[in-house]
Amino acid sequence: MKKNIVNNGSYKELPLKVYPNPIEKGLLHISYPDYANAFGSKVIIRDILGKEIHQIKLTSETTTYNIDKLRAEVYFLIIKNQKREIIQRFFKK
Repeated sequence: MKKNIVNNGSYKELPLKVYPNPIEKGLLHISYPDYANAFGSKVIIRDILGKEIHQIKLTSETTTYNIDKLRAEVYFLIIKNQKREIIQRFFKK
């Protein structure tokens, strides 16, 4: 597990996996085992400048996103719910 930034700026071990990372084309897999406690949460994809690129609704423990239309750069995947915000970085080649 990687350390992820939570909304108060501290670091906490969280079970969020984004793979493959880096990714060149195809489907990015977003695995969030705490899905049961995140009902109604959104996954937001932002570019390096913070611009929102897309929103995905969590519908299961593992969700996929087709990255083929994204430019090659670093992106941030953000899971938001009422209690916290989890940020994970991924890189499109």
